[in-house]
Amino acid sequence: MKGLDPLLAQRIRELRASLNMSQGKFATRLGVVRTQIVEWEKGERERPSCEKILEMAELAPERDQRMWLLSRAGVNIATLERDICDENHETSKISSPRAFLEVPCFGEASIR
Repeated sequence: MKGLDPLLAQRIRELRASLNMSQGKFATRLGVVRTQIVEWEKGERERPSCEKILEMAELAPERDQRMWLLSRAGVNIATLERDICDENHETSKISSPRAFLEVPCFGEASIR
């Protein structure tokens, strides 16, 4: 079963490189052995579990990396974004249109 997921393998290598981690350190961070990282980066045998891909997404420093890994783990990004937008819309509703005008101001405002 060689070449199971070459694009995922490439993304794992890129993620590890962007984190400036050795295979050993990356493996420790994910709770696996170094040889598992070697296999994942080669794209041979088995691919990482969804749980491990989600853990990698949490480590990803860039939004694009996180979103790609989340989608590869089976997360429906469009639904997630819609839910977040709906939640933000609900929490941003103001009960009183004067709510922002009732904040006291002490001293003079200055712009630096």
